[in-house]
Amino acid sequence: MAKKKAFTPILYLASISILEKFIELEELLFLEEMIKEYSETHLQNLRIGIHKETIQLIKIHNEGRIHTILHFSTNIICFIILSGYSILGNKELVILNSWAQEFLYNLSDTIKAFSLLLLTDLCIGFHSPHGWELMIGFVYKDFGFVHNDQIISGLVSTFPVILDTILKYWIFRYLNRVSPSLVLCISKTLKIVLTLYLSTHPGDSSYILIQSNYSKSWIGNSISDLPQFIVEIFGINGWTMQTRNTFSWIKEQITRSISVSLMIYIITRTSTSNAYPIFAQQGYENPREATGRIVCANCHLANKPVDIEVPQTVLPDTVFEAVIRIPYDMQLKQVLANGKKGGLNVGAVLILPEGFELAPSDRISPEIREKMGNLSFQSYRPNQKNILVIGPVPGQKYSEITFPILSPDPATKKEIHFLKYPIYVGGNRGRGQIYPDGSKSNNTVYNATASGIVSKILRKEKGGYEITIADASDGRQVVDIIPPGPELLVSEGESIKFDQPLTSNPNVGGFGQGDAEIVLQDPLRVQGLLFFFASVILAQIFLVLKKKQFEKVQLSEMNF
Repeated sequence: MAKKKAFTPILYLASISILEKFIELEELLFLEEMIKEYSETHLQNLRIGIHKETIQLIKIHNEGRIHTILHFSTNIICFIILSGYSILGNKELVILNSWAQEFLYNLSDTIKAFSLLLLTDLCIGFHSPHGWELMIGFVYKDFGFVHNDQIISGLVSTFPVILDTILKYWIFRYLNRVSPSLVLCISKTLKIVLTLYLSTHPGDSSYILIQSNYSKSWIGNSISDLPQFIVEIFGINGWTMQTRNTFSWIKEQITRSISVSLMIYIITRTSTSNAYPIFAQQGYENPREATGRIVCANCHLANKPVDIEVPQTVLPDTVFEAVIRIPYDMQLKQVLANGKKGGLNVGAVLILPEGFELAPSDRISPEIREKMGNLSFQSYRPNQKNILVIGPVPGQKYSEITFPILSPDPATKKEIHFLKYPIYVGGNRGRGQIYPDGSKSNNTVYNATASGIVSKILRKEKGGYEITIADASDGRQVVDIIPPGPELLVSEGESIKFDQPLTSNPNVGGFGQGDAEIVLQDPLRVQGLLFFFASVILAQIFLVLKKKQFEKVQLSEMNF
């Protein structure tokens, strides 16, 4: 059929053109005959009606164009007004910004991670094309443009992905500077969620973009790290593209719901307590060094007290309390990552003897559960259940932390013996002074890196200072960067020495560690001791009775 159309004779085409012209001529003749039948008055009225309709159509067209211009101008004016208000009302926005930052800082890392992933992956990213289609269509219409499906489809397929990439880059760049622990927490969760999404959406157009950001080998390692039941649920089997059947839409909705539920579960169950001790977990196999120092002291330099209270003796396979007290002045405010002031958070690490572990939830009594509150504890390593970590949690609410501990049973664990065991604890309040990479935080004192004269002090717009020191010996200039938070102690023209403090020390927190001892007692020993005490008491009673009997015999002999 295609070949016949391709080789149609030229004469046939010419005949078709002539036939069309005859049809047009016939229509014109028919129209002329109809006009002859009408009188001149009717023709005049017809011309007037056509003229009026033409004018009306022109007015409607012009009104539409005027409305389009008004809509566009109104939106531009609103944008200019908002921009001007944001520039002129800088003080009001600073107050609002500080309030928002303090509010966000007081949130737990669980809520922060969940909110960021929900914002970037569900609201902005490629997971909600229908919502973006409605929003872009509304904005497109509000600006007065004529509805065009091709333009809207193009914007829906490109704009959200570009915005998602830019927003993720900005968020992770900012968080990597102020809270690296939260970055690791979110990256770990996002890694699993992206793996699940790519495996259940092989035909997604965003696959190319994600593949450019996350290599196949990286995601392949993620799949190998997933539990087996997740692999079975989602049907993850390498990178084989599955053929979508009739129920593909239902499968997509179900897998999307499971992905979101799994993401929430991972964040709320794993990342809650993983954020605070993640530095030590990533860098140290054991939180207690050979010297006895707990590794948290490497970043939290100030020494503060900590107290632990445990029973002196416990029986096998019993649940008991380990209470850690982290005292500090509740009125104190620490320097936050943005330079503002905020409340202190606390955290703790508890190193138990081998065999001791966190008590299962079904064995925790209501009294202990009430003391625990809403805390969620975590093992330092999956294979180190005797080392527990918690934090960060609000210090004003959890300055006293209760750990529910289950003692081991030597009857079932042959490597456990009835002995006296040591317990080590580390408690921290406030932010650290050094990051794991060796860089300083803004919660510490900054010293001069050279001796000389302070030639210039530049205050940054976002806080902090740039101090220029002119070295008198060789004339070179050294610039020391001071982040927002510490108070400046030097002024321009002042002579300073090497390693002289340039700022005050804003740190109000610190780390402390302590130890205690606990005895794992054999019940038979207690029973034997009780039996011994009972036998001694009975022997004493019998001796007293025997003495009374002997006295009576002596008294009777004296009477005779």
